[in-house]
Amino acid sequence: ALLSFLIAAAMTTRHSSHALSSNIDTNTKPAVAVIGGTGRLGRLAVQELVDQGVPCRLLVRKMPSSTSTAPSSISSLDECDTSEDVLAYFQSLPDVTLIKGDVNDLEALKTLVVAPSDGDGDDSSSAGSCGACL
Repeated sequence: ALLSFLIAAAMTTRHSSHALSSNIDTNTKPAVAVIGGTGRLGRLAVQELVDQGVPCRLLVRKMPSSTSTAPSSISSLDECDTSEDVLAYFQSLPDVTLIKGDVNDLEALKTLVVAPSDGDGDDSSSAGSCGACL
């Protein structure tokens, strides 16, 4: 029940912020920023959001190592035994972006909620910004 509530809250926030911002490209779905995405509840929330076609940006303390289980060999969360496996699985999904950092790192948090500029010099657009945080 708690997981459903959190996902519904994120989706509602994402849709309402999307509708209120005139700078957001309506063809691009804003992502949901997730802290704790490899935890017991977080991984389920991320999977549900991805299943609904919502892009996710996860703040992770470490990136998957090259020795972790090959992403091609993991086809679902049920096959993940460790947080490392969860990271490798999420890294293999097209709508999931892993951002290395910590909640105490302001630059990492900025990167989590605002996608990097497209290089045109105009950072006023929120097209790459997250529409909700979970």
